This record gives sequence, C-alpha cells and structure tokens, in this order.
Amino acid sequence: MSEIIGLATALRSSSNDFLTQLLASRHISSSNFRDFLDFATALVEPKTLKTAIASLPRSQAQALVALCSGVSQSALDPSTVQKLANQMFIIKADKSQADDDFVVLDAVRNSIASFSSINFASDTPDVAESDRTVDAADRDAGVAAFEAMQALTELHFDIDQRYVREVGKRGVGLADLKRLAGHLRKTNEFAKAIYLLAGQAKIIAAAEGRWMLGTDADRWLELTPQQRFKFLAELWRSQLGEDSAQELLSMKLAHPGHSLDALFKHTYPFADSLVNSRISMLEAMADLIGLTAGQAATTWFELVLKNELDAAAELLASHLPETSERLIIQADLSLIAPGPLPTSIEIELRRFAETEQVSMASTYRLNALTISHGLETGLTEADIRDLLLRLSGKDLPQPVDYLLREAVGRFGRLTIADGPGEALSLIRSVDPILLTEIVNEPKLRPFSIRRTPDGDLFSRFEPELIYFGLREAGFSAIRVDSAGRVVSPRTVATRTSTLAVVSSAASDLERLREHDERIGTDPGDDDLVRQIEWALKNRSKLLITATDRTGKAHEFLLEPKNLSNGRLRGIDTRAEIERTLPLERITTASPVAG
Repeated sequence: MSEIIGLATALRSSSNDFLTQLLASRHISSSNFRDFLDFATALVEPKTLKTAIASLPRSQAQALVALCSGVSQSALDPSTVQKLANQMFIIKADKSQADDDFVVLDAVRNSIASFSSINFASDTPDVAESDRTVDAADRDAGVAAFEAMQALTELHFDIDQRYVREVGKRGVGLADLKRLAGHLRKTNEFAKAIYLLAGQAKIIAAAEGRWMLGTDADRWLELTPQQRFKFLAELWRSQLGEDSAQELLSMKLAHPGHSLDALFKHTYPFADSLVNSRISMLEAMADLIGLTAGQAATTWFELVLKNELDAAAELLASHLPETSERLIIQADLSLIAPGPLPTSIEIELRRFAETEQVSMASTYRLNALTISHGLETGLTEADIRDLLLRLSGKDLPQPVDYLLREAVGRFGRLTIADGPGEALSLIRSVDPILLTEIVNEPKLRPFSIRRTPDGDLFSRFEPELIYFGLREAGFSAIRVDSAGRVVSPRTVATRTSTLAVVSSAASDLERLREHDERIGTDPGDDDLVRQIEWALKNRSKLLITATDRTGKAHEFLLEPKNLSNGRLRGIDTRAEIERTLPLERITTASPVAG
C-alpha cells in the first residue's frame, strides 16, 4: 500500500487550510482519524471515492477520465487539473516516475473503471424540456419553502420539549417520525427529510444517544422567514460547491427550458440515480426548500447559483403567506391560528401549548402538561392569560379559565431532584396516592422506579430522563435543584445542546499534527503497535529505530511478518536476514513505500 503512504506524506506536508478545504470538498469527517494514514485511507476507500467521483461536475469528470486514459496534463485546462489535485484525486508525482507534476492514484483509476463509459462529446442534455411555467414553479416553490421552514421550526420545538432517541447512527425512531409527520400532515418520508435537513443546518444534532438542539437552533428562531430561506439556500449552495454551482449555472443559461433533472444528469455525468446519492439528495433538497418545483427552476434559482442570496430571498418572500396575530380559543381547549403566526408569538405560545397540526392554518391544544411547561420556563398565570386574551380579543372560555387555575394550583406537586449514590433521581410528592400511581404505571416500568424507606421514590436513571419519562406518561413533574428551585427545561436544553457540537476540522487536524510529532519523537506503545499493525495489514515496509543492550540506537528497514508476545519479527531488507526485535527496544516505527 505504498500509494497510501505517499498520499499520507502529501497530506502531512499540506497546510491546515488546504486540508480543511479538502475535507469539505470530499465530504469526509475527520473526527475518527488517529493519524494521517487514516486520513489517506479514507480518501481512497472505494465507496467514499466512488461517491466523490460521482459528484464531480462535467469538466472535472472529463479531465479525470482523460488523465486515467493517458492524456498528458499539459493538454488539459490547468485550472481544472488543479481542482482535481485540490481534491486529491491526483497527487504530486515522484520525479523518477513521470515528467508531469501530477499522477492519478491507482484507487481513482479503479473507481473510474467501475463507471459506465460517458459520451463527453455532446454538450446538450438528452431529456425533453420541462412543461411547467416559471409562474407555476414560483408559486409551488413558495409553498414548499414555507412548509419546510415551518417544519424545521416545529422540529425545533419538538426536540426542545421531548426526549427523542437516536436510532442507529444519526437515525430517528418510527414513533418520533410519525409524530412529526402527523403534526405536519405530511408523510413519514417528508418528516425524515426534515430531520436530515435540520441536522445539516445544525438546528438539531445527535449526542449521547439522543437528538438535542444544535448550535444554530437559537439562531434559526431569531431569523425572519426571508432570512431563513437565505440560510437554507446558502446551506444548499455550500453543499453543491462553487465549481459545481458555476457549471450548473452555465448549463441552465444555455438550456433554460430543460428540466432540472436533465441539467443535473448532464452536469454530473457519473452521478447515479440512487435515492441516497449525493447529487440525488441535492436535487431533492432543492425541491424541499423551494429552490425548484417538480424539476422546474424558479425565478430565484439562477440567483442562488450566482450567489446573489439576498436578491433570491427577496423574490421568494413575495410568495410566502403573510403572518397574522390572531387566535381562536375554543371551549374544547383547542387554539386555532387562521394564518401563520409571527415566530416571536409562536415561541411564546409553544411554551404552554402543544401542536396538533401546523400548516397555513394551525391547531394547538392546552392541557395540564403544557401549562406546567410554561410555568417551568418562567411564565406566570398572568403572562399566559394576557397573551391568549390579546390574540383572541375575547374572554377566555370557562374550561380554559378552569384549566389555568387548576394547573397553577397543582404546579410543583410532583418534583424530581438529584438523588444520593446510585439512586440518581429522587421523586417526591405531597400526595402519596400520586406516587403509588407512578409505581404502578406500566409505561414507567423500564425506569425501575422504587420506594425509599421514607415513602419517596427513586430511580437509577438520571433526572432528565425521568422527567421526560414522567411527562410522556402524563404526569406533570418538574425538576428542582438542591435548594428546591425549579430547573427550567430550557436551561437543560441549552446545556445539553453544547454536547452535540462535533469536533471541528481545525481541532482534528491539530490533533493529527500533535500525534505526528509524538510519533517522530516519543511514541507510546500504543502508537508503535498501531504503526506496526498497519504495516502488517497493508504489507508495507517499516523504518525501525531500535536500541541494543548497551542503549545504542540502530536503524532497520524491515518487512514485518508477525507481531506477538511483545516481539516483532520481520525481514531486514538491507542485510537480507530475518530479525526479531523486542517491542520494548523499538523507539520509532514508520511505514515507508516500496
């Protein structure tokens, strides 16, 4: 695997800025890299590499195919060749191997060979023109953009107030998908797409086995609808990439009537039609956020490709429904918003009301749990009444008035606090019958809730988990600290959201640099074993430095054969003999090419 070693060497000598851009362009996470060998291995991993090649725009795909077929790089556009080098499909060659500055990696050649041959001679998309008018596309895309932004906001509230488990790797359980889909009156697939979009936008993030508010969650709520569209359009364009945006724009200008599907297929000749391919996902995302509508481009689509995002957002804004500060409050405890509420008002409303469905006209509902949540977050009974009266313009129906009084009167009757020792949660109430109901509740059996000798309840699970569990079972519990003060669930959400921040490329690269420096000067046993095992797996030679019994250092070029019982056995390629070196005497070990 000399190619990986050469690639690792090239990565090691590159600047952090270059490597950061490389990770972004190849859509590779660096969080699990232990060293530059891991980095190089990730770049040539077959599945990842094929995905990267399938995402190349036409000019780069054509140039890469030409290089693989033996065409000299001097015959190609230098800027295109440099773009391929920036993505590490080609690297600087050893002077003894070629006259050209770059050579194509063997892994890239193999990946290119796995694709069907492409006719690069044609400059015209094959598919017929779209039959949808621009006005129709703008109208439908405006509705789609509104629904996507509304769905992201609804998901924000859902994650803020519920314990949503991570299923598998960054997955969501069917029950949580169904709940969101039901609120949105959409399919489970739409809800799944919203979860994916929210993760990409950092509105939510997975950490510690659950979904939490992400680093941009608060920012999202502060944005106006026009700013939210700009935020999503910028996200889409960043995933597309600058080079791809320019090529797609040129194709769009040259063939204005063609469907977006045709233009994408022509611009990305190696992109497959699989639903999970990156280009297919970008096409679907464009429809989801209102850049396109049914494969037809909107008026603002070209502006987004040109990176004129403010102008694009302004055009889109004229197709969004106007907000209305009006609420119809009914005796069955439901609240009907005839039109979309301003975000600032919806934020306040959602502190003490839950969603039944959201759309152009939305329905919310009051109950003891929702009122309790509002009181936990700092609202008073007067705050809730004032908002409802202002939005409805009428006196509150008697059932609503009664619910408010009862909820306020019973607030704090059931508390959860940190428990002693292994009893992480302590559940208390002045009502012993309520505690008995909790012990006998079948939905709470997984939490192993037991009685203490003085009649309280305890659980070995953390208070936050018990809090959400009790609420899901219908009990209006609140969290309190050691002084008996109410702990707002928003305080918990703010704290836990920071745990969802994944490591940045900059910090990961700094970690790799530190590891590289340690390997070269004072590697630990784990580092040495890691280097040796990698060389054994990839049949690479090792440059070994080891000390003899007197402490004098010696250097060996070894073909490793076996590592066991703390001893490395291999062929000394210089002396042409077999050597066995105790691991304790090896001071450095570096895989080398050849």
